[in-house]
Amino acid sequence: ALALLAGDDDEQARRMILDAYPTLQGVDVSQWPTLLTQKIDGDLVAGTMTGTIVGAIVCLIFFGFIGLAQTMVAGRLRREAAVVSGLISYACFTISLICLLFLVGSNVTSAALVGSGYIDRWLVPAVFIAAALVAIVAVQRRWWVPVQVVTAMISLVTFEWFIYEHWYSEPAPAVAVVLANVDKAQDRIATTDHPRRDFLSLARSHAAHAGLMRDVGKPHLALQPAQRALQAVNEAAEHPPVGPFATSDDEVAESRRSISTLLALSASSGGQRESIESSLVGLRLADVSDNSVRKTFVRALGVHDYPDQIVDLTLQMDVSTYESLQNVRDLFAEAGRGRSESAGAHTGDWLRRLASQYADANEAFTIKQRETFVLWVTGQQSFRLYGPYATPPEAWVQQQLDQTFDVEEALPIGANHFQGSPVLQTDQAIGDYVDLVQNVAERDRAVAYAHTILTLQQAQTVRFRLASDDAAKVWIDADVVFENAKARQLSQNQRTFDVQLAAGRHEMLLKITQSTGKWGFQIDATDSDDFPLAIWNEQR
Repeated sequence: ALALLAGDDDEQARRMILDAYPTLQGVDVSQWPTLLTQKIDGDLVAGTMTGTIVGAIVCLIFFGFIGLAQTMVAGRLRREAAVVSGLISYACFTISLICLLFLVGSNVTSAALVGSGYIDRWLVPAVFIAAALVAIVAVQRRWWVPVQVVTAMISLVTFEWFIYEHWYSEPAPAVAVVLANVDKAQDRIATTDHPRRDFLSLARSHAAHAGLMRDVGKPHLALQPAQRALQAVNEAAEHPPVGPFATSDDEVAESRRSISTLLALSASSGGQRESIESSLVGLRLADVSDNSVRKTFVRALGVHDYPDQIVDLTLQMDVSTYESLQNVRDLFAEAGRGRSESAGAHTGDWLRRLASQYADANEAFTIKQRETFVLWVTGQQSFRLYGPYATPPEAWVQQQLDQTFDVEEALPIGANHFQGSPVLQTDQAIGDYVDLVQNVAERDRAVAYAHTILTLQQAQTVRFRLASDDAAKVWIDADVVFENAKARQLSQNQRTFDVQLAAGRHEMLLKITQSTGKWGFQIDATDSDDFPLAIWNEQR
């Protein structure tokens, strides 16, 4: 309605409104805002009056029944029991009856008003109801007083647990609404002529339930409705679009992505092995739209040692570009960190087996690419860092790049022409960010150098992918092969450059300028087809 009021002629908005108000079918769209506004006003008035009347009736029935029952029991106990035992029995009866009426009455009232009760987990309520009924019967039949006390206490404790679970930690009215929406969607499916639309509506209702449980801090309770939502959206995809406002394939795909993300997040937040395992049914990692959620989920798989499932899920992902392969490698690295966290030790062999299993199963890779991929995933870059070297405050970026210092004057460093000591030698995964503020110094108006060794098995063209903050200059074997005099942040300063290199060992020196703020770089290499190359020396 808001979309239409704002003048947005959106088909999805129309479908949503028609789902909620089928009687608008055939009515001119220009009249919808007026009719909907009148409908909302009428619902508010009717809802206020209905709520007041129902509340008054419930109070009268609730307290009237309690008063009548208490009067009858109190009179009998006073005539037939001693004072102390009679008071104990009366207390047991009153506590059990009030709690029982509250639980049953509130759930029945919720069902009458919104179409569903708010209780969807009946174990604790069932124990409470049984204990309360036994306590009431024990008082009525004059059973042994300790039996009355024990059953009344069990009913009180379970009732308090129920109140904590369903009223303090969960918004009971909101739970009732989402459960009612699920029931309505299921009822529509039984008689629908538009199964795709109604299965998608069911999926959204289950997803709303899962989202509500996550919002109240109970991700383990979000898992089951999220799984049901994924099943429903997959069922929707099996049916063709029908009708003038048919649900499009794009809309189904978007719902699948959001629900898959919700399922992965719920499973990994729960942290339990059973949750992780059950979430794997029907889940496609390629449908999880949030990359941080992907990493969290795969990390949880690593913690619980699920390498086969990690491989199966990542094989579903597109790997046609360098960036997509980088996403897979990042997921493997995250899984490796999770495994290390669980095993309490370095798990380089575990990561190597995972990468090998994936590479062997990926039919898009050549034999050579499989070997290279494993080395790329498990390899490390090692840089010797030199600096910082101060530059004049008034120096431009180009002037910073042009100003020479003893490191570059002594090229090639590997031939021991330079005797200076590095500030630090880094070891990180290939392509990871090298933070010069952290590893060299926090300094404005300066430059730093990073030196590394490349090794090629054969002569070829190497495409380097460099991102720097700020500007960068690169030498290979004392020859300048790249220069970028743009002082930008890392994400906006990504460049590629090709270099023809012979087989064997090569020196690379990078010069990174700093004006203010963040300072660092990251570099990787691919072949001319953008497949990664493992040309760095170290192995994890």
